[in-house]
Amino acid sequence: MVVGSFRKSSVLESALKTYLAALWCVCVYRVVTQSITHDEAFTFELYLTRGTRWIFTYFDANNHLLATLLMKASVWLFGASEWSLRLPSLIGAGLYFAATYRISQAFRTALGALTATALLTLNPFILDLMVAARGYGLALALWMLGFVWLLEFKNGEHPSRARLSGAGLVLALSVAANLTFLVPSAALVGTAAILSARRRAIAYHLIPPMACVLALLLLATPLNRATRGKLYFGSSTIQESLRSMAEVAVAHGPPLRGMQGIDYWVDAAGFGLAPSVLLAALVIGIRRRNVMLMLASASALGSAAILVLAHLSTGLPYPYERTGFYFQALVPLALAGIADQCSVGSVRARTSAVVAFAVAFMLSAQFLLQFDTRMFPTWQYDADTRRIVERIAQSATDKGPGTVRVGASWVLEPSLNFYRRTKRLVWMQEVKRAPVAPGADYYVLTGADRGVIGSLKLRPIYEGSVSGTILAIPAWR
Repeated sequence: MVVGSFRKSSVLESALKTYLAALWCVCVYRVVTQSITHDEAFTFELYLTRGTRWIFTYFDANNHLLATLLMKASVWLFGASEWSLRLPSLIGAGLYFAATYRISQAFRTALGALTATALLTLNPFILDLMVAARGYGLALALWMLGFVWLLEFKNGEHPSRARLSGAGLVLALSVAANLTFLVPSAALVGTAAILSARRRAIAYHLIPPMACVLALLLLATPLNRATRGKLYFGSSTIQESLRSMAEVAVAHGPPLRGMQGIDYWVDAAGFGLAPSVLLAALVIGIRRRNVMLMLASASALGSAAILVLAHLSTGLPYPYERTGFYFQALVPLALAGIADQCSVGSVRARTSAVVAFAVAFMLSAQFLLQFDTRMFPTWQYDADTRRIVERIAQSATDKGPGTVRVGASWVLEPSLNFYRRTKRLVWMQEVKRAPVAPGADYYVLTGADRGVIGSLKLRPIYEGSVSGTILAIPAWR
């Protein structure tokens, strides 16, 4: 399956393995050190503080079934903490980096392999969801494993029966980890069926394990309650959807987020670059019989077609940010594949390769500029929540049970209650999701609620250096 100079370079192979192992260690560091976030704590409160049966009886889009079950097992084994909740995501990160290495071996040139590895692993949004206790990172990792096993269509070969069955299984598990991956999984299976000269093998060995696991998923979870109102996270327009998915990649966090003029680059990436790359990858893949380009581009374009049809027929929202997470890997993979494929050929093709490599280099540089191990920009307001709770605990050690009331901005309620429970702060009352009002002993406020300080006559005593979240007390104290 491997051709070109990359196979012969053991130094490059070792360098890539070392790099990916080091990046996984960075993920371990983030898992342990970063404060819990709103969505992680909400999942903990909704599903992990109750019996296992509740996971299978109450539907909420926040329940990423496979990830939730693995988090439940991790918490049962190791107790509730940031790292135990994030352990399944960390395992997913390891699988994703392993799949990335396998994909890099399918490139013709060393530069193509390096470019693909950089684009697939430096995207700040991908790195965030490989750490956060959600199902997106695990789902993408499993999907990429299925993608890797189907690459054996390359050079006229055909995946073995075991690989086809394995691909069907991991694709189904990907959907179980996050329901949004049903779309790219269906698109990938459809593409594989079109490429395969032995469609019976697809029907007999790829689809059955996938169908069985998905059937169990349908039986085990209350998806019949998944009304449109329950699937609340999405976009009403294609324009908003494309802009959101481009923004979390090229302007996800500081220093690019909010920078003057960055909106033009976001729109260029979302409305021009991404569709052009996918269409070009499909054409080049078909002309040159490049299976990787065909699988990546057809899966992305097929997913887009399914999403448009679903929206027009049922009103299902278009993807928004993380609900289109798979595009974050497919578009860069297609771009790296174009650069690699065109680097060998005519002068015109090599010129196209230079342009593709230049765009890939620029994107990689943007990703590196946003590299941050202190926070998740999606939930930046929670970056200092653990430290704030520790500050409150330092001054409330002599308080009786349930005597300390904390008022807070509503987005901070799940994370504050997570630390109240896991640190056994018996003196602290449960934080309520209600408007900030007088009568609390401490106030934890996001920047958006800074105006409350004056109206309630509060005195700030701490401000998070990363989040900007404020800890305040009544001015008379």
